[in-house]
Amino acid sequence: MNIMFMTKFPDGTETNFKSKILLGLCVKSGWNMDEEKISPKLHTIRQSNRVKKGMKLSMRYWKDKPYRSPQVEFCKAECLSTQDIKIEWITATSCMVYIDGVFFTGHGITFYSEDALRNKDILAMNDGFNSAADFFDWFNKDFEGQIIHWTNLKY
Repeated sequence: MNIMFMTKFPDGTETNFKSKILLGLCVKSGWNMDEEKISPKLHTIRQSNRVKKGMKLSMRYWKDKPYRSPQVEFCKAECLSTQDIKIEWITATSCMVYIDGVFFTGHGITFYSEDALRNKDILAMNDGFNSAADFFDWFNKDFEGQIIHWTNLKY
């Protein structure tokens, strides 16, 4: 299955998803991360539930303008697992995130635990974002889909 990755965020800054994904695959094979300047991307979040465990993934990006230029494959991986994810916006500035139907974290709310507060940053970093704020700028409306894992990580 082809999995497309954007090279720029809406504000024009580079996503570095290609490097982060390749780094994540190196982590899977035992690479020492101490000297790396970026954090690995360990999964992707997609709308729909089309990807299944064991499927072959062709990681790609657009050579130039999305949907108007050729796709470039930069690596292949195998889907090791998937998890359901739901992001439910309560107000314009606050939301709740559920993974496999269980509350995992939130944004813009104050009644959750220290673990949930840490989980917000962990989820964002593992999905290749530089911060939780960037993650929630990207996922800025109600969302249901799946987390596609190519490493052994599970939440």
